[in-house]
Amino acid sequence: MRSYFSILLCFLCIVASAQFGPQQVITTEAIGVELVIAVDIDGDGDMDIASASRGSDTIAWQENLDGLGAFGPQQMITTSLDQTVYVAAADLDGDWDMDILGISGFGDLVVWFENLDGLGSFSPQRIIDASTILPSEIITADIDGDGDEDVVVSSRGENAIIWFENTNGLGDFGPKQVVTNSALSGFSVYASDLDGDLDIDLVATSSGNKRLYWYENLDGLGTFGPDQLIVETSDFGGFVSVFAIDIDGDDDNDVLAAEFGGDRLSWFENTDGLATFGPQQIITSTLITPYMVFSIDLDNDGDVDVLSASGTDDKVVWFENTDGLGTFSTEKVITTLTDNPRSVYAADIDNDGDNDVLSASIADYKIAWYENLTVLNVSENPSVGIAVHPNPVTDILNITSPLVIYSVEVYNIGSQLIERNSYHQQSVAIDYSKYSSGIYIIKVISDTNIQVVKIVKK
Repeated sequence: MRSYFSILLCFLCIVASAQFGPQQVITTEAIGVELVIAVDIDGDGDMDIASASRGSDTIAWQENLDGLGAFGPQQMITTSLDQTVYVAAADLDGDWDMDILGISGFGDLVVWFENLDGLGSFSPQRIIDASTILPSEIITADIDGDGDEDVVVSSRGENAIIWFENTNGLGDFGPKQVVTNSALSGFSVYASDLDGDLDIDLVATSSGNKRLYWYENLDGLGTFGPDQLIVETSDFGGFVSVFAIDIDGDDDNDVLAAEFGGDRLSWFENTDGLATFGPQQIITSTLITPYMVFSIDLDNDGDVDVLSASGTDDKVVWFENTDGLGTFSTEKVITTLTDNPRSVYAADIDNDGDNDVLSASIADYKIAWYENLTVLNVSENPSVGIAVHPNPVTDILNITSPLVIYSVEVYNIGSQLIERNSYHQQSVAIDYSKYSSGIYIIKVISDTNIQVVKIVKK
């Protein structure tokens, strides 16, 4: 007799935190790679990647060929940006495609490259500034509220946070405007509305004096107030990465930070929505030299989790926001198959509705991605002996099981049930020829088990 109680228990056991698949290598030719991001460069609706490689002075991009995470070779945007350490993407010239920005760590250059055709053919470098000493990060945001993307840079050599106005929305930039020149060895900067007044403020690390500051955009036009201290640490190395997002679900932006020497990831609650920050709340203190912190919903439960690269112990890890209020799990290891990972990022690489993870590791020249197996808020569960083939499928999908199959449900990527059929047999065939190309999820229900499988229809 069919046991609904057993099925329910099995279903509850797979409604769980995100699980990630094995490492899928995109390239091992990114010499001294420092950063990887996901962005639709060629306008085809899927996530390509862009990377900055210090060892080869390059910024490159790689096409997501099929929208499922099969990437093409590196396509060089530049090979002459001396010691490039950072890459960013934004529509700088208002033509609805993604341009690329970069910095030259030793060349004191802040530059951008126009996406000439919207397909990934890029112009030679266009100089935003040639006098920023030892720039370390570059980001974009509408600092002055005029509807276009301006540029913000942190400078270790000038102990400064600087911004440049996009004067006409076409990528012509004004002179350097200093937000602060007291961010000693300024390393990381992030743009966000921290005080709830609908303009863009900044939060930045001052690794030289081991402090974390925020800067209020006083008039919404880019006039910034003085340094406002969030926290100071005594550990060697100070803060090297900062991020702002709503961690506790109260509709204001909190602050996340990674400490290089203290081996910590921490968050700071925006207690009143006006950028009054509470004490340091430690997520972990067991990582060894974390280089980056990133936050996004990884387990499809509606709150944001935390992702990091732990450089010395070669790990990419994430931490589940277990209650949506900022109580975090212990580390969940995605991979240890990286040699000194410097960068992590998350985006939907395979177009299945969840956020996959990217990593870049400097010592093995590797960029890789890891499929998020959580779909429809359940995880694929391939261990119970049910075989599904072929996948990808063109017409007939065959399902065989050592258990009696009672029903098979088919869902689209929007979590809508589109077909349910009842059976009492161990072998089932489903006609997929009637479905359009894309990602589907099937739920195979047997006497004591539910198996969830992701299907690609060609």
